[in-house]
Amino acid sequence: MKKTTDRKRVNFSNFSDSNRALLHDFRTAIIAIAEENARYSSATKPVKTQREKTLALRESAIQDGMSYNDAIIKYSISKEESILTKLKAEHEQNIKDYNKTLKACYAFIPEGMYKAYQVKAQTFDDADFNKEFGKFLEGLGIEVGTAIVPKWARKLTSAIGVSMATQKTLLTGAESLTKAMSKTMFNKLFMATFIDLFIK
Repeated sequence: MKKTTDRKRVNFSNFSDSNRALLHDFRTAIIAIAEENARYSSATKPVKTQREKTLALRESAIQDGMSYNDAIIKYSISKEESILTKLKAEHEQNIKDYNKTLKACYAFIPEGMYKAYQVKAQTFDDADFNKEFGKFLEGLGIEVGTAIVPKWARKLTSAIGVSMATQKTLLTGAESLTKAMSKTMFNKLFMATFIDLFIK
């Protein structure tokens, strides 16, 4: 892609309809997965509750002297396990295509972007992140001037932020109370924030 000579120019002419549609599909997929996760949680909750009740009765019977094998037979959870297995399979099938959409969007994120984000989160040096963000925009077909990349990157990373350091990290002499989020979370939040801020 030819670089623009205007430092403040933003050019979407090479941002293809297919790429734009894919980013819009990311939003749809995120919402659909959330809805499916809620449905799955609602469907499994009573089954899991019944399984735990049965297991509690089994444990009580064993403590009262019933043999382990007899208790397993009398207080079987095979029905609940079968239902949960079926529900899980249905859930995974329902989100399969949506996850493919997310992965297709993540493919635009340059290999070095997460490392650059870690450096920025830990040292506040944004040079590498700006460079990787420029590659990301170019990969999408969005041409921007050199003055726009850091401006957009600051806006983006301000929305993304960092995570609180874990208890384990804090107790092992960590110098910082915060840390970079995981790569999986970064990819998801990066794409979601970029789309919220810049894609209409």
